[in-house]
Amino acid sequence: MGLISHLFWPWGMFVQLAALVHFFRRRPEWYWFYIILIGGALGSVIYIFAEVVPDFDLARASIQRYGRGSRVATAEATVRENPSVANLEDLGELYWDQRRYAKAREAFDRAIATRADAPRTFYLRGQCEMQLRDFPLRSATSSSPFAATRKWTVTAANFFWPNLMPPSAATRMPPPGSLTW
Repeated sequence: MGLISHLFWPWGMFVQLAALVHFFRRRPEWYWFYIILIGGALGSVIYIFAEVVPDFDLARASIQRYGRGSRVATAEATVRENPSVANLEDLGELYWDQRRYAKAREAFDRAIATRADAPRTFYLRGQCEMQLRDFPLRSATSSSPFAATRKWTVTAANFFWPNLMPPSAATRMPPPGSLTW
């Protein structure tokens, strides 16, 4: 019995330490902290199966990012067959994720031309214009279906204001929170 206990003792401590490291990085519910501390190795193993193993799906999503080229090709083929608003928005977001801003703006423009009314479409088109540094002064809010909404206009102004000015002029301008429309 003494020989076997010497083999298992440090490994339980390492499992408990790994569970605590994951706990403090991910910050799940606090009762898991007590289960890890009081339960020892068994509590840590329970925590790992309940909280750590489901997180592998998050890691899988980051590993699959290399498959976006095939997703873009599939989305382009889908848009050729059926140029609906949802397909165009999906294609634009895939281009946006790959930082191909000119093609993303073109896809968002086509989506808007076919009567897209989602705020995210207008927002991402404005972001593409800012990344390309090719935008009219009031493109993001003036042509959108929510241009009359005061809350959206102030929020858009607070976000877009620093990006509209050149870097030297942005330091001389008042902070975005002080803007009133």
